[in-house]
Amino acid sequence: MRGKSRLDEMQELALLRIESRAYKMMTWGLIAAIAVQMALGLGREKVTWLGECAVLLAVSVYVSAASARRGIWDRHLRPDRRTNALLSLLAGAIVGIPAYVAAWSWHRPWGPVLAAAVLAVPTFLLTYAITSALAKYTVRRQQELETGPDEDPR
Repeated sequence: MRGKSRLDEMQELALLRIESRAYKMMTWGLIAAIAVQMALGLGREKVTWLGECAVLLAVSVYVSAASARRGIWDRHLRPDRRTNALLSLLAGAIVGIPAYVAAWSWHRPWGPVLAAAVLAVPTFLLTYAITSALAKYTVRRQQELETGPDEDPR
């Protein structure tokens, strides 16, 4: 598999676009499958969507680690505290809102709020810690790659 590529630059770019679209389709497809199964209540006893979650997690970890190792954060976002906070708020909302909706049938005034908070707050904190560490590593790696092996990093 390794060795000289048989593709020219245009073909390589086309292949990268195809792979990028395939990755996005796989990611959003898995997210949709998980959401539908959770919304329909499928697998409440057997957790049938665990496989989809494992695949999504594995692909996300790989893409994050491979990108950070190459000093790449995102095409549009900067690796800073504001971005980390926004991504963490989004993750907390993705976890907290379904918890709130699921707990609505408890018929207690604070039940849904408490259920959402118990899940959303730790999700926010964990996501913020992970994205902050990854952003710090990515910035450091960008600086290492820009200075090169022959130059003094100071």
